[in-house]
Amino acid sequence: MLAALFAGAMLARRLVYAQTPSTQSIIQMEDQLKQMIQLQTAEHWYRDIIYIGEQSKILGIPTRDRHLLFGIRMKVIAGIDLKDSGFRLYRRGGAVYAALPEARVLAVDADDSSIEEYVSAGRGKPVSMLTYFDEISGAKAVAQADAVNRGILEQAENNAKSIIRNLLAMAGAGDVRFVTAKPSSTGEANDDPREAQQ
Repeated sequence: MLAALFAGAMLARRLVYAQTPSTQSIIQMEDQLKQMIQLQTAEHWYRDIIYIGEQSKILGIPTRDRHLLFGIRMKVIAGIDLKDSGFRLYRRGGAVYAALPEARVLAVDADDSSIEEYVSAGRGKPVSMLTYFDEISGAKAVAQADAVNRGILEQAENNAKSIIRNLLAMAGAGDVRFVTAKPSSTGEANDDPREAQQ
């Protein structure tokens, strides 16, 4: 992502001498941004404590009683999907418009290297890897919901707007405005008058 942002900044610097960016330069910057696929602009970190207890009996006799308590770090990443999302840059009058899709959670990553076991005890076969990962998957869903409740999507949208506004400003755009993009999958066209611009 950083490499693509650097490339976008270099493109903006090459265009900085123009008082108002041309339609062609705006299209070039749009293409440059789309090459990033995703613009990751916000992340929340979590440390979750997970308990797994499994017991089983045969004819009323306990044959298995396992307990596992461990901690793991997780990262919720949010931002803007720039590929096939309706993202567009275009001019109208003296302003440059950026049609941005809504911010969304792009990934929830669990850092396996951060796993720290606090309790691993009992008898019988150990907790299965399937159970292990099912519990981590459930913790990811909880972390994502918490991040959304804490405003990660609003943070991601504001940061994305700031990045795009700064890149366009480096290219000479003094008036940058944002509108909500219509997803390409809907088949609806964004209000994009570029074809009429010279």
